[in-house]
Amino acid sequence: MGIYVQVSKKSSYSGITSYEFSSDLGSGEFSVNESTGAVDYYKKMPEDKKCIYFSRAARKVINSWKENGKLPEYEVWMS
Repeated sequence: MGIYVQVSKKSSYSGITSYEFSSDLGSGEFSVNESTGAVDYYKKMPEDKKCIYFSRAARKVINSWKENGKLPEYEVWMS
């Protein structure tokens, strides 16, 4: 089974950037602290019981942040 997750920036306020991630299973949301990289998973994807889609989405965003020094507007995870 392949995994495809789209990640889109929703908003940025007071050093916190919010993202929505989605796949054919539904969607969820998380935020990233722009200074520390701390991730808060606040809206769970209902069918992602083992947080596989969330972890891929968050990893893609954090890796981009580490490589580029800023949080991305949009990312895609495919495997």
